[in-house]
Amino acid sequence: METGALSSFDSAEENLNGNSCLHFAFGYGFADLGEYLIAKGADDSIQNINGLTCWEGLDLDVI
Repeated sequence: METGALSSFDSAEENLNGNSCLHFAFGYGFADLGEYLIAKGADDSIQNINGLTCWEGLDLDVI
């Protein structure tokens, strides 16, 4: 069993705008962290309220 700070972390949790930890990791330039979370099972297909996945950004203003 894995132990540590992330052992009970739910990577699918979203904020009020539907952004997951992956949206923030990639949106703020922490691609290595995002890739690590995906390798550990984080779902990169979650869409926020704008219909964007973590690969597409946090909001439509950036696109």
